[in-house]
Amino acid sequence: MSVRVYLFVAHGFEEVETITPLDYLRRAGIALTLVGVGAEQVVSPRGLRVSCDCSLEALCASPGIADAACAADAVLLPGGLENCHTLAACAAVRDFVMRVHLRGGLVAALCAAPARVLSAWNLLGSRRYTCYPGMDPAVFSAHDDGVGKRTEEEESRALRKPERARVVRDGNLLTACAAGAAEEFSFAVIEALCGVEVAQSVRAQVVAR
Repeated sequence: MSVRVYLFVAHGFEEVETITPLDYLRRAGIALTLVGVGAEQVVSPRGLRVSCDCSLEALCASPGIADAACAADAVLLPGGLENCHTLAACAAVRDFVMRVHLRGGLVAALCAAPARVLSAWNLLGSRRYTCYPGMDPAVFSAHDDGVGKRTEEEESRALRKPERARVVRDGNLLTACAAGAAEEFSFAVIEALCGVEVAQSVRAQVVAR
């Protein structure tokens, strides 16, 4: 049975953080579905247009968020500020990620996504993580647009500072600091889902450093 992963993107997605995991995970034989949130074709800040495998609306219609999340081994969230704002505000994406998380599936996020998305959903808590340098203030205060407003108790559990590391794994949470760590992040995801040998095989294919 193949490993299944969903990667959610919206307008303003960070290109390297989206395309590198998509490419490498598919090289590893992982069934990765690219889901467009708000549009089936999404545009990056530098004008790259990407046609997704399906829109979020189509995923909600069939097989449905609950069934798709139940079949998912992992969910990936790239950075990009506009992208992160859209993902954090989307109840359906949050529901999907929460279902994967509660089942013990891998939740993997890069750059701004840990601070702007996972934090908004109270998924970081006391977990070890990393994020884009300078983004950590977003972790310690609720967003000024009201998304992800936290109680005092939840705030008290969100005081762990991000680690100054390129990739950090804490249980089923895997985070990376920026686009420059996208390759390391991708190999870490492959290793977590498929094992070291598969990750090494992909490394050899792409002649990674």
